[in-house]
Amino acid sequence: MSQTLSKKDVLNIDLVAFLERQGMTPVRQTRNSKFGTTLLYYSPFRNEKNPSFEVFPDTYPQKWIDRAEMDRTGTLLTLVAKLKNIPDTPGNLNEIITATAEAYGGVVFNLPQREVRHNLVEDKPKIEINKVNSIWYDSLVDYLNRRCISLDTARKFCKQVHYVKLKVDGTPSKERVDIGFPNSHGGNSIQKCDKEGGWELRMESEKKTMPDGSTYQYTSKICNAKAPSYIVEGKQTINVFEGFFDMLSCAEQKKRLGKDPLNEDYIVLNSVALADQVIKKMEAMDLQNKKIKLFLDNDNAGTVATKKIVDALSDRAEVIDCRYVLGNHKDLNEWHIANTKEMIEKNRLTLEKGVYVEKKTEEINQRQSIPAPVMKKKRGVGV
Repeated sequence: MSQTLSKKDVLNIDLVAFLERQGMTPVRQTRNSKFGTTLLYYSPFRNEKNPSFEVFPDTYPQKWIDRAEMDRTGTLLTLVAKLKNIPDTPGNLNEIITATAEAYGGVVFNLPQREVRHNLVEDKPKIEINKVNSIWYDSLVDYLNRRCISLDTARKFCKQVHYVKLKVDGTPSKERVDIGFPNSHGGNSIQKCDKEGGWELRMESEKKTMPDGSTYQYTSKICNAKAPSYIVEGKQTINVFEGFFDMLSCAEQKKRLGKDPLNEDYIVLNSVALADQVIKKMEAMDLQNKKIKLFLDNDNAGTVATKKIVDALSDRAEVIDCRYVLGNHKDLNEWHIANTKEMIEKNRLTLEKGVYVEKKTEEINQRQSIPAPVMKKKRGVGV
């Protein structure tokens, strides 16, 4: 039998208890001095192998963080709104409260008409950028190495960004330093990297082994304004990616094939949710005799976005879904990491002064006599 709940009861539902009623149990539990207990779940928003959904029952019992979505935060109500596809706006508050009560196994009574709760919208980190430099911090170089991106390639497209998160009261947190890739918000580009413009910020800790033998790895995915990134200068080929590390992977592979990465154009969605915006931008371009190569993620969202772009532009340009190169890998960077490690293990590749260089052994020289199309397919199909 359903329990009767007031609006106040719904707003005070324990998030952990709610997740339990949805059949969700934590994959891992950790504890630290800042957040107390941290419970890590597989995300209710996607299928994933590494849990990314965090809950903090000791310090923030009503909030969650989605580490796989730019550290997106929310409450129980924003969680239900997202799961039930209800627009998260003040005008839909009553509908969201009712859906929350029903998901919890109850019914809600005495809801006033169209009551507005202005703080329903998800909390989003406010970023204040202090300075932008060329990449040189050892921690950032180590991060690039873990993702098999040479410093030389990263410096062509990215910056070292010093920033703080502003707390609710406006006071800044401790300064952080991440890899920054400019997006088009505020007119930013790789040529114009303004502190006030849009940035995609990434940093990742090294894997840590927990007492139970599991591993934990913190990933920072933050931006101060979401927008696509365009490196478009009228080149014959336009490469389209979901994230900028996929783009860096493509550039790295081109360098190994003896190509200049800047001889082609690049568009990075920075989120599949921006696919329609990118399509509109590309429809305004001169695409006659152009080739558009799509390297989106190897998942359902990537498939949907790829189909959108193909359907919208295939009558104006040659549009190629290049995800066949990924095999079973989830994205181009994951494939690139596996390919790079394989070449290093086979003693065919070395990292010298921040640049991946193929070793010129007798065996390599013999292999270079193989016709070019076969060689390209063996070393990096489609890039």
